[in-house]
Amino acid sequence: MWTVAPSPAESPNWALLIERCPWGNESSTQRGADRFVWRIRVQLHDDQHEQVVSDANLSGPWRELVDAVRAAGSPRPAST
Repeated sequence: MWTVAPSPAESPNWALLIERCPWGNESSTQRGADRFVWRIRVQLHDDQHEQVVSDANLSGPWRELVDAVRAAGSPRPAST
């Protein structure tokens, strides 16, 4: 799991990345063994968003957001 807490100066750039993602659209998840899915959770101001995106569908705005978080954040163990 990666996490990012941007500074106030960086917040507008992160907000743009978050707002471009198609939150609430169903992402078709491919079924089968060893299919990786991304659980993406964000909080933007008072709004919280969560989406599950299959690795096969991680493109466009989703890919940009995931890549930016992975580049800026550091991985930490997932809480159970």
